[in-house]
Amino acid sequence: TNEDYWAFMDAGGYGDSGLWNDLIYLDRNPFVTVFSDVAAFVDQTGKPGPAAWSDGTFIRGRERFPVEGINWFEAAAYARWVEKRLPTEVEWEKAARGCLDAREFPWGHEFDATRLNSRERWGRNTPHPLPVDSQERDASPNGAKDMVGNVV
Repeated sequence: TNEDYWAFMDAGGYGDSGLWNDLIYLDRNPFVTVFSDVAAFVDQTGKPGPAAWSDGTFIRGRERFPVEGINWFEAAAYARWVEKRLPTEVEWEKAARGCLDAREFPWGHEFDATRLNSRERWGRNTPHPLPVDSQERDASPNGAKDMVGNVV
């Protein structure tokens, strides 16, 4: 959520090289410091943070909304900060769909816009997603939620 990610930022997450070092150096010049790479991850006003944020924070009232505008590196650093890791592609697929019936969506084989949080359901003029865990019928067989739609 925005509030969870803000706690990571407030704790100095963008300045903690231990969270970023081996993430940033993938296929990069080892003589470039981690901070010059992390410095590229800025919000709309040039402050460190998600690209969708402004002035180092999210829009008030959207504390429980999903974070928008972060890349894989930012998500991986946050996961490390909470002592977790991002799932592999196979792990994500299993969490999202289960593994017994090769379903295409968490809830089954047929697309059902009423079960997801996206523009397909709410219309193209929807300015933002809904709060995290606000869709009651989108759970996968493994209990994972918010796996379809929401943010890109």
